[in-house]
Amino acid sequence: MLSTSASSQTSRLVPCITLTPVEHNITSLLKEYCTHYNATNAIKEPLEPRITGGWVRDKLLGQTSHDLDIAVNVMSGQEFAEGLLEYLKTHPREGGDQVVGGSGIHTIEKNPEKSKHLETATTKLFGLDIDFVNLRNEEYTEESRIPQIKFGTPEEDAMRRDATLNALFYNIQREQVEDFTRLGLKDLEQGILRTPLEPRKTFLDDPLRVLRLIRFASRFGFDLDSNTFQAMKGQEVKKALIDKISRERVGVEMGKTLESDAVKGLRLLSETGLMSVVFGFGNLDKDIRQFNDIAFIDEHNNQVDNDIWNAIEKITSFNFGNKLTPVVSEVLSNPYEKRLLWISVVLRPWAGLKVVFNKKQKQMWASEAICKRRSQIL
Repeated sequence: MLSTSASSQTSRLVPCITLTPVEHNITSLLKEYCTHYNATNAIKEPLEPRITGGWVRDKLLGQTSHDLDIAVNVMSGQEFAEGLLEYLKTHPREGGDQVVGGSGIHTIEKNPEKSKHLETATTKLFGLDIDFVNLRNEEYTEESRIPQIKFGTPEEDAMRRDATLNALFYNIQREQVEDFTRLGLKDLEQGILRTPLEPRKTFLDDPLRVLRLIRFASRFGFDLDSNTFQAMKGQEVKKALIDKISRERVGVEMGKTLESDAVKGLRLLSETGLMSVVFGFGNLDKDIRQFNDIAFIDEHNNQVDNDIWNAIEKITSFNFGNKLTPVVSEVLSNPYEKRLLWISVVLRPWAGLKVVFNKKQKQMWASEAICKRRSQIL
């Protein structure tokens, strides 16, 4: 069910979260364990597990999701998972072999470069992989997108997320959606992408959030809030995206964007001035400017957006005819081939151009430099 604050949603949202039989089994087990834990331990705050993030968003949109991330409030995810498995040993049930699969708990260590800022415990329940982590608060420095992590409240955990509609929680104990930003349900219903906190600070803390929001816009057909959109255009944010984010992370986000509504994603990159940042030379830019004709490089960069949009308009308006239609349909239905198509369109303005990038006058195709040194989305 939805909380009282969600009762005014209209056509975009489904009227309630309907659990599948497997989801029902999982949540019932977690609720049972928490009830037992709270009754047998002297604690100031009751243990409450919440399903967070994309699962809540997708279920409210009436879509299927198997991405169950469980956040707990008074212990680490590892401690919760261990306690749950111990509880199952002392409280056996019919079909017990089907409850927990695999080899128990798998711990995913912190790996900030892969956006894993906190240790995560993963186990299989009723055939689904479930991640357990504690609610958290994050503090960033100007030099890095890797935050200092500490335990947080549900409100703090919600506010640190990239968008209000990704900050919705499903409280398993209470069986209701929680909207601690007070904007998530409204934004999800209206299709608006907005940061929970002030957008400029949100993006400077972790510039990858800029590309995540563009990915969600292209996936769901949502629009960017005007303040969020303006903050994306800031020069500080663009510089932070180049300096703080690895090309691998850029590649992951852009690959997913190009597999969705690529035209919408590319248009947002163009309108925010991020096209040359994402599909630029990245950490080679300084050397390329040193060893090549700067005026020529700048002129080429300034023309890239127009060239890309001319190509996109020709492709989207072209009548391929009966013979080519099946080929185009097949390309667009295959995620990898679709991605290659749009990468080719984006890199087309650089065709035939070589650049020098070191003192030895070593040359590289400009398109190769962009793919290898910045986006890495092939």
